[in-house]
Amino acid sequence: MKQRVRILYDGHEFTIPDVDSVDIRRRIDAALTGDDPWLEVTSGFGRGVVAFLRISPGVPIALYDEATEASDSAVAEPPVEHDPLL
Repeated sequence: MKQRVRILYDGHEFTIPDVDSVDIRRRIDAALTGDDPWLEVTSGFGRGVVAFLRISPGVPIALYDEATEASDSAVAEPPVEHDPLL
C-alpha cells in the first residue's frame, strides 16, 4: 500500500506521493523560517502535472494523510461534491 498527502491550498487540491504529513509539516515549517518557500506538488486528475505552491505566513493550507492502493499514487482523485439541496 502506498501513502500520499493530499493538500488543500487556496481552494484547490494537490497531492505529494510517498510521504506523510509529518514530513510535509517539516518542509512547511522550514519554508516559514527562511528555507526554500516552494513546495513541489502534483496537480490534476488522470495524468498529474508538477506544480509549485509558495508557502508564506497567512496562507491557509490543509494536509491529509491518505493510503492508496492505486498504481500511481501521484494522481489526485476528484473532490467529493455534495448536492446542497439534499
